[in-house]
Amino acid sequence: MPEDCKIALFSGGLDSLAGVIDLLHNTKSEIWLASHQSGSTKTKGVQRKLFAALNERYPGRCQHYKYQCGLTIEQASDEPQRTRPFLYFSTAFVLAAEYKQKEITVFEKGITSINFPETEDLINSRSSRTTHPKTIALLEKLFSAIIREPFKIQHPYLLKTKTDIVEILKTYNRLDLLDSSVSCSGTRKNMSGFSHCGACNQCIDRIYATYAAEVEKYDDNGIYRFSFLKEDLEEPHLIKLLNEYIRLAHTFKCQDIESFYLGREMEVLDAVEFMKGERDEDKIEAIFTMCRKHADQIEKAGNRMRKQYDSIFIPNRPLSFFSLVLGKKEYQKEPEEISKEAMVRQEIPIRRLKAILIENLKELIAAGRITEGMNETKREPVLSKIVTPYIERKYILTPSQKHTIQQYLLRGDIQLKKQKGGFTVVDGYIRR
Repeated sequence: MPEDCKIALFSGGLDSLAGVIDLLHNTKSEIWLASHQSGSTKTKGVQRKLFAALNERYPGRCQHYKYQCGLTIEQASDEPQRTRPFLYFSTAFVLAAEYKQKEITVFEKGITSINFPETEDLINSRSSRTTHPKTIALLEKLFSAIIREPFKIQHPYLLKTKTDIVEILKTYNRLDLLDSSVSCSGTRKNMSGFSHCGACNQCIDRIYATYAAEVEKYDDNGIYRFSFLKEDLEEPHLIKLLNEYIRLAHTFKCQDIESFYLGREMEVLDAVEFMKGERDEDKIEAIFTMCRKHADQIEKAGNRMRKQYDSIFIPNRPLSFFSLVLGKKEYQKEPEEISKEAMVRQEIPIRRLKAILIENLKELIAAGRITEGMNETKREPVLSKIVTPYIERKYILTPSQKHTIQQYLLRGDIQLKKQKGGFTVVDGYIRR
């Protein structure tokens, strides 16, 4: 047992990777990494790869302790399992207790730890409270009772943002390890060789942080199955998720400390009660400062994204993130306003369906979303898959109308026709 040793939880995620590197640079301690591993070969592979990289860069400074624990009969139906904090911390505690250590360290950014809901429909009973100050305080009490002496859980990143954490890798020249860490919450899904889905809240947060830290090129090496910056947004859920993510930052940006506290009194006090420090006022101010910094970083990231993908000379894409989210700015509205606006959509009278279909096909052609050579078949309904959700952003389509759209395109009632300089849409029935 080394004289100077620190035990840190290590998931293979960006936060824990940055934390370990932080310890390696700012202490002379030997770092013991405590990892939980379930049946996922992806997680094991990520942890193994990162440990090998750390061992190569910091020879003799790290040890990796892995604990196998998972469901053997069936997979959990709920992604955010409520017993995770107990399981994760217990693995590190067992290691500490065995070697007479009196503390462990966990690394997690503050917005997640304090448990601000990052989408309006994410209620606290479903969201993770793995590193909430209250959870940590209760676990400290439990572990202290087990060994019958004080036991501490250090949480040094409680007041850091995701961008702050990315900048730790930048500071210590370890950005080459960035794309080997995994932040995605969808790792249980089959992603065909990609380590990140690119469409969950954790992926969105990571992408924004790399742009805010101006290191996005280190995180753009084909690790995302979907890029909301480069590809069209066809899933309403993703549009909502992106809006809610920015809405949280926008809310922070528009608040002073008094309105911040009054609007989130329960969440703030729930954390403040268990945070280290003397005065509650200082703790509240520290949380507010972190949230305002997060908002500034999200704004910086959004501006840099626009500069790269939506400058004045780049053709407009109607289904892009920049058109549907940053362009509409629905994140500046209250959720109630959006609900009322959604109710305004009307069904299309059957006599106008064909005209509206032609009009929207022309818009998609102009935006480059539909290209020459695309054909509608029963096996591959390419055109209807593109145009139907596009129309639904403006109108309510009945199942019957969706079927009619597909039939128009299958029968050639509406056709793509070559013309000088490109192609257009024509009413095939009139041509006949």
